[in-house]
Amino acid sequence: MIIHPFAVRICAIGESMEVQLPRKGLKLDPRANEPHRVRFSIRYHDDGITATLTRIHDYDDDDDYFDSLSMRLYDPQTEEVPDFTSTIYVYMGLPDERAPNDTTLIIIHSGACI
Repeated sequence: MIIHPFAVRICAIGESMEVQLPRKGLKLDPRANEPHRVRFSIRYHDDGITATLTRIHDYDDDDDYFDSLSMRLYDPQTEEVPDFTSTIYVYMGLPDERAPNDTTLIIIHSGACI
């Protein structure tokens, strides 16, 4: 897993944006890392490197714009992609990593440096 920043400007629920993934084939966690209260639906384009994010949920019902977004990315060829609907989160100890807003149980990965 990597945490990747995206330079974006998005606000209201239902608004969409396109993002470029750092490399082909990565899977985005629809639960934003930061701001952690935001959730997206994701549509991957045929090129495998572009995705459209549509804001579908906000735990604070906050329509404020945000200029930056960081999301967890997984490489399905080298690691297991977690169930994004689960409320259990495995904390990896990455810089700036935050658990999704709806997490009820955090498991600290044995390799995490805390």
